[in-house]
Amino acid sequence: MKSFFYAVLLKITLFISAMSFFVTAVEANESSTNALPNKTLSKQSQLAKVEAKVQVVYLNKASAEEIAQKLNGVGIKKAQAIIELRNKLGKFKRVEQILDVKGIGRATLEKNQHLLKL
Repeated sequence: MKSFFYAVLLKITLFISAMSFFVTAVEANESSTNALPNKTLSKQSQLAKVEAKVQVVYLNKASAEEIAQKLNGVGIKKAQAIIELRNKLGKFKRVEQILDVKGIGRATLEKNQHLLKL
């Protein structure tokens, strides 16, 4: 009879130890999960991350060097001409206005359309 009680006591002790270990593991997992950034980013922050990877060019803010560096088929001379047109207009109202720059045609615009923002 004595061994039966020891066996039951041992099982209860093992069960409590296992539950304690499980609770500790769950708490540790929850605390590390809370330390991770929120996976539900706003659409605006998702867009900002994508734009940073793609190297978007903001025509109303970019320097000639940035334009020449990031746009395909646009060198420093054409980039300076874009800046001159921007200064003349005050700012671009439509991306398509860069077609008014000599040497920038429809093909150049289409190659870079996905990179251009106002």
